[in-house]
Amino acid sequence: MKKIAILSSTDYNSYPVGGMMSFIKDSAPEMAKRFELDFWGVDAGAGVDSFTSGAHTFPVRFFGSVKTGRKIIPNVIRVTWYLWRNRRALLEAGYDGIYIHGIPLNMALPRRAGGPKRINHVHGLTNPFLMHGNPSRMLRWAAARYEAYRRRAVAQSDLVLLAADHKGIEQFRAAHLGDTRIEKIENFCDTAVFGAAVPPIDRAANGLPGDAQLIVHMGRFAYQKDPLLALRAFAAYATSEQASSKAHLVMIGDGPLLPEGKSLAAQLGIEDHVAFLGHQPRDAIASWLAEADLYLYTSHANGYPISLAEAAQSGLPIVSTAVTGVHDLVVPGETGVLVHDRSPESFAAPIAEALAHRAAYGARARELAAQYTPERILERLCQEIADVL
Repeated sequence: MKKIAILSSTDYNSYPVGGMMSFIKDSAPEMAKRFELDFWGVDAGAGVDSFTSGAHTFPVRFFGSVKTGRKIIPNVIRVTWYLWRNRRALLEAGYDGIYIHGIPLNMALPRRAGGPKRINHVHGLTNPFLMHGNPSRMLRWAAARYEAYRRRAVAQSDLVLLAADHKGIEQFRAAHLGDTRIEKIENFCDTAVFGAAVPPIDRAANGLPGDAQLIVHMGRFAYQKDPLLALRAFAAYATSEQASSKAHLVMIGDGPLLPEGKSLAAQLGIEDHVAFLGHQPRDAIASWLAEADLYLYTSHANGYPISLAEAAQSGLPIVSTAVTGVHDLVVPGETGVLVHDRSPESFAAPIAEALAHRAAYGARARELAAQYTPERILERLCQEIADVL
């Protein structure tokens, strides 16, 4: 059995990174059937040195530590420095492959001839220096350096697995010409949690009218997810001629923009029609999606949003910004509507259309989601890795 080190800059428990960490943890039990696995991460101060996935518990080996509160030295520098200090433990431990989740980690691991195979899993196409509004000259310079570094890391890899839709993989391959094998691996949702058999939430217990029209938005309250646009888009729909007076927006997620989101809802006069639920466990999210009428996605960009897989598996029509990552599951006129600009008013008619075709769009979304089940994705994942080792 081939031996693989799985490398991430988290502790796999208290320091999660959204869809990336969901993918790693959800894929671990199946991968463990095919490979001998060692998980490497960082100590985030929670005293946790293992994680549980399914019926399995996996130990985690730490190569360094990070701070989750106030800090002078950014964590990216801490992680890179600690990994550099411990690089020999990884490179000389007899691993057949090092499976890296996070392109920046490559900086600390120089490529050696005859060393373990290098597998990089790219979970997002967004340049981290271009995620915060209008970038300054310095950020644009840093973004260009990051793109050059990523091209180098890809060129030095034996295999790159990319979380992307069909448009994203085409763009990525065009931007990274060379001999490196680049394969599309979509995110998947846990079909044991999300799907047709999930019990829906109790509307009355949550203070909602029985005939409420439920629109769900899910994701961190951070710039990249643009939850403030979701609020403005809902307000534009709610005041349009097509809107139902029973429309409600349910926002699931926490983050630095949450206070601003609550203030904006009051300014827009929609606070009585918006529920801010904060962070929720998977089973609660699944129940909300099972009861919802529409899923609203307003992110600036992504790789392959796991939330779209969960919404589609739940049989929901989707209204989304027309960004990279969404085109496999959001098919205009079949599963939902794409919005090609970020004006809140541009969302009103698409939301009305998707709600009017709720049953047909939702059924087709569930059909498409059946292509991206854990069984199918993980079989491809393990085979791609096995082929390169």
